Amino acid sequence: MELELSTHVDPALARTRVAGILTWIAGFILLVFLVGFPVAVPAFIFSFLMLQSRVGWRLSLSLTAVAWLCFYGLFQWLLNLPFEEGFIQSLLGI
Repeated sequence: MELELSTHVDPALARTRVAGILTWIAGFILLVFLVGFPVAVPAFIFSFLMLQSRVGWRLSLSLTAVAWLCFYGLFQWLLNLPFEEGFIQSLLGI
């Protein structure tokens, strides 16, 4: 099977889109470092839905709650997997 990438997207627009998604990824990594996974996952999902996807408040909150419940239920409740605390928590002793 041959893979053909789309050629009708302007290269400047493609670079802008790539830079945007790389910024979101870097922001998520920084957020995980600062506050840890259990706080970073819902914060990132909510901010991505509100800022990038421009979804309404109700849908953003409900999707964030569902994602957090899935994350918490799978990793912390079912698998009992402890996550490292974030840098900010370790500084504050929380």
